[in-house]
Amino acid sequence: MPKQRAQITARQAEISDPHLTGTATPIVAAVFGDSFKLNCYAGPSTSGRKAMTWRRQGPMDMNTAVVILLTGLFIYSAWLTSIVFCSAHDERPLLIAAAAFFPVGVVHGVGVWFGGW
Repeated sequence: MPKQRAQITARQAEISDPHLTGTATPIVAAVFGDSFKLNCYAGPSTSGRKAMTWRRQGPMDMNTAVVILLTGLFIYSAWLTSIVFCSAHDERPLLIAAAAFFPVGVVHGVGVWFGGW
């Protein structure tokens, strides 16, 4: 039993060491556990602390690709709706603004979808 207690105490000291995890608070290590220590290690830095990186190496997963594709499709559809609506209703100033400034067209297109304009 004392051996286990010594291992737990040494492990807690290891997790709360700011040079091992990049954080000075043992609370973060207690909440996230080993995943924080393993996923945030980026190697030594010049200041003596280790930087945290959240990037992943490797190909994009399917969920991320689908979200990016659907977001792009949503934005393009809203912009195109604004352009077509302005052309059909002879609203030239808004057509020029929507064509020149992409976010204006997206907001106007979503407004047209929901009956705001």
